[in-house]
Amino acid sequence: MRVKAYRHCDMADFAKKLKRYAKPGDRILVVSDAVFSMDGDVAPLPEMIEILSNYPDSVLVMDEAHASGSIGATGRGIYEHFGITPQYAIDRNVNPVIMTTSRSLGRPWGQRLVPIFRSLFRC
Repeated sequence: MRVKAYRHCDMADFAKKLKRYAKPGDRILVVSDAVFSMDGDVAPLPEMIEILSNYPDSVLVMDEAHASGSIGATGRGIYEHFGITPQYAIDRNVNPVIMTTSRSLGRPWGQRLVPIFRSLFRC
């Protein structure tokens, strides 16, 4: 498993890193906060999906811990905030995963998810 970070909310850097480090046959997993707690920035979800659409069957995990109940017309989180649904990602061959476990279930549940993600995304 290779882990690469990109500059905060910088989609040019995100695309550049994927182009540079992704190899044919790689299973791409991107994990992001929907809303970043330190500054309140909202992840550029539509742009992330468009970039990931160049990497078929990639997975985009959005941690909605700070988004659920706080953004979107009715508080349903980042997808509602941008006026799209998870189907928008699926239609572009990106697999959306939406979670709030980091805050609502706490660290023990997060620790249980790590081996699951590792087994799904072995390189």
